[in-house]
Amino acid sequence: MADDPVFNLDTNESARFLEYFSNRCDEYGGNCDTALIYMTPDDFLKHVVDPSCQVRGDHAGKECFDPGSLDYLTKAMTKGDRLGPLMLELDRVKMFKTKKEGIIPTASHEGRHRAFVAKMLGIERVPVIVVTPVGTLDKCLLDDLLHEK
Repeated sequence: MADDPVFNLDTNESARFLEYFSNRCDEYGGNCDTALIYMTPDDFLKHVVDPSCQVRGDHAGKECFDPGSLDYLTKAMTKGDRLGPLMLELDRVKMFKTKKEGIIPTASHEGRHRAFVAKMLGIERVPVIVVTPVGTLDKCLLDDLLHEK
């Protein structure tokens, strides 16, 4: 359907983010991988903890998000404004330990408000930059990121 909502990716912002996180590779001893992938908003949200409600993002209700940000992003996405990608920076220490409930531990993230609004608007896929230690951004890891166990 032509009127289905989509996440309109700002490709310039995406390139800037990829360069920025590639330049942070020294935090990984000079070795990290970055990739732009697409996932469902719920798949993104399940990997982040909401700081205000202290629950996984996919379990957070509207009260766990800044109302002004939600309003702004709802208008922007509805109008088709271009937005930057979301980001998951995987925790290099915890990621090789047993994964609980199919969750990959993250050191930081960016974009939970965009993911929540995308979910509310019925947007099926959002662009996410994944930053991880070199050699770990492989098919098994991406399968874990993209699919609930």
